[in-house]
This record gives sequence, C-alpha cells and structure tokens, in this order.
Amino acid sequence: MLYQVINDNPMLFSRGLYYGITIAIVSFATGMTVLTLNIHHKGTRGYEVPMILKKICFGVVAKILFIKLEVPLGSKESMPAAPVADYYRRFDTDKLPENGRLSPRFIRKLNPSASATASETFERQFMRVLQKVYQTIERNEMRLAEQDRRDLIKQEWQQLALIIDRVLLLIFLGLTITVTLTVFFQGP
Repeated sequence: MLYQVINDNPMLFSRGLYYGITIAIVSFATGMTVLTLNIHHKGTRGYEVPMILKKICFGVVAKILFIKLEVPLGSKESMPAAPVADYYRRFDTDKLPENGRLSPRFIRKLNPSASATASETFERQFMRVLQKVYQTIERNEMRLAEQDRRDLIKQEWQQLALIIDRVLLLIFLGLTITVTLTVFFQGP
C-alpha cells in the first residue's frame, strides 16, 4: 500500500527524504554544539590546551577562517608557572614542637630573657609583624599569579571552542546546501 502511494507521487518520496536528512543534520549539529560547549568550559578545570591543538587551531585554522585571536600563540613564556605546593614552608620561622615539648614561642613568653631591653623586645616584635606582612603579600602575589594563569588557560579553551564552532558551522552549512540541492535536482 505504501509502495503504491510512493510510486503514484514521487515528490512525496523526495520530501520525506529531504525532511529525514534535514532532521539527521540538525541532530548532528546539536551534538556538535554540546561538544563545543564542553570544550568552551574545559578551561575552568585548569587543564592546559595541548600544544598540538594550539599549533593546528590557533596557527592554521584560525588564519584560514580569518579569526583574530586574543590569546598568545601558546608560548610557554607567556604562561606563568604554577606555584609549588611547599612554597610557603620557607616562610615558617617557627617550627612545630616535637611530641612532649612546649612550643618555642610559648617558652619565650614564659621565660623572657633578662638581658633583653624594651627596645630589643619592640624590635623583635616589629620584625615579627613585618615578617607576617611580607608573608601575606607573598601569598597574595602567588594567588594572583595562579589566578592569572587559570584565566589564560580558560581564555585559550574559549578561543579553541570558537574556532571549532566556526569549523562546525561551515560543515553544517555545506552539508545542508549539498543535501538540499541534491534532493531538489534529483526529483522528477
């Protein structure tokens, strides 16, 4: 029965084929949009863009598509190094007490040296405060350097997603135009 209807009206077959292929292309485009969004948000995890992707996408594909990038072309000098995990240990002047002993800081408070004058005590306290201020400034600088590094990585992933999105848009347009022309010119 269906075969007879299709044979009686060949335009019905062409329209059905066109709609079916169009739905498949739109589904493919939706899947690629999800992929592009996944790439766009990958930078928030802190992973760097692989160097081969930088060279291909930023160096070749972006120039072909006339995309102006704000990200430097993946030079390692432009990206600050990540802070070392034990970086702050060098600022610890007071060591942790061993088991069963008092902290050196607590011992100093219990037994102030008799030879220390008021100015020496003030100078020691002032130096301790300056040391704490210095440590705080160093920690803030390290935190800002790490934040700048993460922002640069995030920006690189976003630029990569932009390039991939443009490539997929061109593929979608090419496929849609090709299928449309093929179905229309193939009909009776």
